[in-house]
Amino acid sequence: MSMKEIAKMVVKDENDIINSIKFCNENNIEIAIKSGGHGFHSNCKGLILDLKLLKGLKYNDDEKTVKIEAGCRLGEMDKENQKHGYIIPSGIVSDTGVFGLALGGGIGHLSRSYGLTCDSLLEAKLITCDGEIKIINKETDSELLWALKGAGSNFGVVTELKFQLHKLNKIFVLTSLIGINENQSSSSSSLKKLCEFIKENQKIHQFSVTIIINSKELILFSIYNGDDGNEFLNNMNNLIFNEPKKEIPPVDYTILQQFCDKELPRAKRYYKRGIFIKGELEFELLNKMIESFKNHPIKDGLAYTISQLGGVFNSNEIYNNNSSFSFRKSLYHISILTKLPINNEYQQNLFNDNNNNNNNNNNNNNYEDKLKIKVYDWTNKTLNLFSNLKIGDYSNINDSFLSTDNYYGENSKKLKELKLKYDPNNFFNNNPNIN
Repeated sequence: MSMKEIAKMVVKDENDIINSIKFCNENNIEIAIKSGGHGFHSNCKGLILDLKLLKGLKYNDDEKTVKIEAGCRLGEMDKENQKHGYIIPSGIVSDTGVFGLALGGGIGHLSRSYGLTCDSLLEAKLITCDGEIKIINKETDSELLWALKGAGSNFGVVTELKFQLHKLNKIFVLTSLIGINENQSSSSSSLKKLCEFIKENQKIHQFSVTIIINSKELILFSIYNGDDGNEFLNNMNNLIFNEPKKEIPPVDYTILQQFCDKELPRAKRYYKRGIFIKGELEFELLNKMIESFKNHPIKDGLAYTISQLGGVFNSNEIYNNNSSFSFRKSLYHISILTKLPINNEYQQNLFNDNNNNNNNNNNNNNYEDKLKIKVYDWTNKTLNLFSNLKIGDYSNINDSFLSTDNYYGENSKKLKELKLKYDPNNFFNNNPNIN
């Protein structure tokens, strides 16, 4: 997170949070909440409340539920859930904070089987802008629970979430690599077959794909959640890649959740945007992404991630007024991520600066600013190529220049009304803000 805070406070308990909220209110100081620390954006110039010490998990095996505290990350949650024989559908990077992900919706490898992370959310403990603790569920405040499931960072400091657990099945994963720079006729044929196969099997909710495209190759994670995974993925492998049958063993769920970790290591600098698109995944769309590498300012720093949705994610049972997440009709989410280099000499070479750089130290910030502008411009121009497919932006991958409607779509009006009710002065504003 890039922050210019006055102070940071690592809280030990809810009393620390309450006292901090009251202090900031009385002294007109901005506040921001850091949970897992995986977020990409904050403009806070006040107090950062760091919740990283709040790591509790409490299981109720009779209810098949778990209560999780706000500092927990996906890898920690997944490990404990698996010990109990359960999962909660979540993101694709194990270092992500549970709360930031869930309160913004939460998409991942098993969204087609179980829906969003917030679809499993039953209850939240919330500290309001006045420092009051509230338990939010369907019985106590169904409207606020609805708002928390998709726009949850806007209404208070959430310190505990209660989730419905799901039985852990056998999960099978087939990893395939498709080179994008050599033998283009062969790779194009495979990509066309892949798109056709996904389209034909869209109704099989147990099946999903996650695709990562970097400057050298397309990495395909084909996932099957259930006992028939070995047979299904072997058939897929034969149809697309003409590969002979082989034994595909089930994988440990926590290992699956770490497959994409190397693309998003902690303590790096990124610029990232994410959009939801309508329609099926077509070869022409994949080809546009591959071609876009040619004019990117940092080719080796660019990666696309495509997450297949559909299935339970957009089923009517969940879609009907159960959460404030707006883009259930999408079949895919696309994210564009650029890793920004820190080496100033490398940055200078990018801009072909022929000056003697006598004032090298003074110019470092200029090079960094130029690079950020180039990456920002490229990303947003590239997104325009997909404008005819876009139906909304993902609030978990946000840009401060976007409006409320971009993130919350048709639910924006109701969310604005609830924001005025629960946080009338917009005290909690360092987020994909409802305003």
